[in-house]
Amino acid sequence: MVKTLVLFELIPDESYFFELEGDYSRFNGVYINMNAPKGVDKEEHEKLSNELNDVMYDKNGNNRVTDALKLKAPTKDWTHFVKCGMFG
Repeated sequence: MVKTLVLFELIPDESYFFELEGDYSRFNGVYINMNAPKGVDKEEHEKLSNELNDVMYDKNGNNRVTDALKLKAPTKDWTHFVKCGMFG
């Protein structure tokens, strides 16, 4: 079974870990509400940012990752690791 361990950074307030079933490695380095990093295609970054937003938040802006889904510490049972987040 493929799992992705996600470190989601809400800049500047908090960071937390959670797991997703499947391969979400495409989100590594993607931050919602931020410009594409130097050397990254702007359209691709915007597409991934929008997709990450849909994974993280419902249409009303509620976080899909509830406190119950947040991990107190990273697990060791994952295939991919992703560091991503949201600015603001």
